[in-house]
Amino acid sequence: MFSGLLRRRSVLGIALGLATAAPAIAHHSFAAFGLTTQKTVTGSVKQVDWTNPHTWIWVNVPNSEGGVDAWGFEGMSPNYLNRRGWTKKTLQPGDWVTVTFRPLKDGSRGGMFASAKRPDGSVLTMFGEPADKCPSTSAFSVVDTHGRVLRPGNRLVVHSQDVGWRSIYAAIFEESPFDTTEPAIGSPSLIYHLSRPTEVVRRIEDAERERALIQPRRLCLTPGNARAQWHHSGRPEILQIYLRQSLYEATVSDLYGCDGTSAELVPRFAIIDPLLEQLALALATALRDRTIEDGLYVDTIAQMLAVHLSGGRMHRLLEFIEENLECNLSLAALAAVVDLRPLYFARAFKTALGRAPHQYVLERRIERAQELLRTTEMAVADIAAAVGFSSQSHLSYWLRRSLGVSPAAYRQQSQ
Repeated sequence: MFSGLLRRRSVLGIALGLATAAPAIAHHSFAAFGLTTQKTVTGSVKQVDWTNPHTWIWVNVPNSEGGVDAWGFEGMSPNYLNRRGWTKKTLQPGDWVTVTFRPLKDGSRGGMFASAKRPDGSVLTMFGEPADKCPSTSAFSVVDTHGRVLRPGNRLVVHSQDVGWRSIYAAIFEESPFDTTEPAIGSPSLIYHLSRPTEVVRRIEDAERERALIQPRRLCLTPGNARAQWHHSGRPEILQIYLRQSLYEATVSDLYGCDGTSAELVPRFAIIDPLLEQLALALATALRDRTIEDGLYVDTIAQMLAVHLSGGRMHRLLEFIEENLECNLSLAALAAVVDLRPLYFARAFKTALGRAPHQYVLERRIERAQELLRTTEMAVADIAAAVGFSSQSHLSYWLRRSLGVSPAAYRQQSQ
């Protein structure tokens, strides 16, 4: 979709700077970007679209044929940037910039915006806190962690100690068998298994014991406020990441407009998560390649980690919607599920899913009605009530609007 839109922009003369406005473009998930790769291009700003759920920065980049190509860079929401000191005057059409970005995997001209450097040397960043709001200006040291990497018998491969990372501490090491209880230290930790399957047991205080033969590529997340007992045998090679709690809390506050100190992380054990894996591999690559002094790169990864981990309440909300489609799902009722004020909730929902809450609920009701029409012999009126439409005619109206057919016709076509 992205590449097709860019091609159409080029045809319309965007590459020559003749168009007057950029088209609306659906936002991408982090998984669409090559998070382990960083690229730069230099050109003049065409325009900046301050739109929700994501901003777009368009840059005309000179090509080898003497013309220019339009490059599009996706950024965070306008509110997010405002909190970091950006305004609509920060980047103006005609400004010459060198953009650092994470490229789109499909090779299209664009990616996730990370920073822009002006000719005078000043740098605009998308991720990380501005200096006057930074959660902490001190480096995240191994002494701020459980110190597992330094335990006798472990073989350290590489870690971020003494390189000045403020938002994350990370280490790759081979871990010897152990049995210990680790106290709550405030900052959440993420373990990514790199090699060698290992039998692992974890018991978080006041929770059930968890046991699994953890294969490479699986992850365990332990909240910073959790006291956990660990036991494992074998010698797995792991990447352990600690995320500064204050950064996570600031991210929750920015995204959801609530007190970030009350946000709780949900423990995860032996899970597969493609985005967390990409972020972990990006850090592992930075550590192994010794490109670990790039503070902006690390802050970008830390911010993306925090954004992704903060999505736990959204998962809870989506489950609630699925279980209560037949109910009156008002904005206030949905906001209450995730402990947000309705105004902040609507903005956070659209940022996370790309559409308003009422649009999402309507889509799910239509899809559930389609499923019941295909798989049951329920009367149409009963299906309408079961998925939350006020009447049979209400269901018929929306089904005709979305599919162009009546419920009876859809059922007949599906047989």
